Amino acid sequence: MVCNHCGAALDGQVKFCGSCGQAVIGTSSLTSRCACGVELNPNMKFCVSCGRPSSASQALPPAFAPGAKPLPLPPSQMMFQTPSQPFSPPSAIYPTEDYYSSLHPPSPVNHQPTSGSQPLTELKEQSSAGQKISLSAAIIGVICFFLPWVEVSCVGWRKSASGLQLATDMELPEIWVVLLVLLAAAAFILVQLFAKTLSETTAKLLNIGVIGAGLLPLLIFLYEYTRFSNEVSKVKNSAPFGMGQLLGGAIENSVSYQFGGILSVIVSVAVALGGALHLLNKRKRNK
Repeated sequence: MVCNHCGAALDGQVKFCGSCGQAVIGTSSLTSRCACGVELNPNMKFCVSCGRPSSASQALPPAFAPGAKPLPLPPSQMMFQTPSQPFSPPSAIYPTEDYYSSLHPPSPVNHQPTSGSQPLTELKEQSSAGQKISLSAAIIGVICFFLPWVEVSCVGWRKSASGLQLATDMELPEIWVVLLVLLAAAAFILVQLFAKTLSETTAKLLNIGVIGAGLLPLLIFLYEYTRFSNEVSKVKNSAPFGMGQLLGGAIENSVSYQFGGILSVIVSVAVALGGALHLLNKRKRNK
C-alpha cells in the first residue's frame, strides 16, 4: 500500500503515514476518488479536474489531522479578524516610558531657601510673638525719631520740630536717649534670635534690657511734659493782674503734639509689652 500524499510504502494495517503524518485514505485500494468523481493516482496530491486535494473527499484536511498545526489565514482575511489579546509592540522597537525617563532623569527640586531669604526665614521660625512685636515697634520708633514731634504756632507762624531737631536745635540732649534705647532694643532681640550659643541667664538679661528700653523713652516723655507744664505754671504765676495767666495760656496753646511724637510714645509701650510677653511665654515653656 502506498501513501496518497507522499507516495511512501505503507503497511496494510496503518491509519497514518509514517513519512508525512497524513491520514491514510484507504486500506487496500491503490487509487482514490475525488469529490468530483475523477479517479486519482495515489501519487497525485491534487485533482486534475477540480484542483481539490486528493484526500478532500475521503479524509480530514491536513490542518485537522491529529498533531498538525493550523494553516495561516490568507492576508485578505487576516484584516477582518479580531485579536484575542490587545496588540503590544515589542519594547526593543518601541521603548517604554522608563526608557525615556532613564535618558532624561528629572532634575531634583531644591526647596531650600536661597542665601538672601535664609536670614528672614530663620527670623520667622525662631522668633516668638513678643519678639516680633518688640522688634517691629523698635524699628518704627527709630523712623519716628526723624518725623515731626511738636508744632509751635504764634500769630500765624508755624514751625514743626522732629526728635532730631529737639535734640540738637532745642538743646534737649535727653532726646538722644530715645533713639539710642530703641536701637539697643532691636539689637538685643537680634542677638537672641541669631546667637548660636547663648546661656539662659544672658537671654533673660537681654529680654529685661528690651523691657527697659521700652520704658525709658516713656520716662523721658513724661519728664519733658512735666517740665513744660512747670514752665507754663511759672509764667502764669509770675505776672500780676491776670497777665501771667493770659501769657501762660498763650504759650500752652501754641504748642501742639504731632503724629511723630504720639507714635513714638505708642511704640515705646509696644516694645515694653512685647518684651514682657516673650518673658512670660518663656517661663511657661520652662515649666
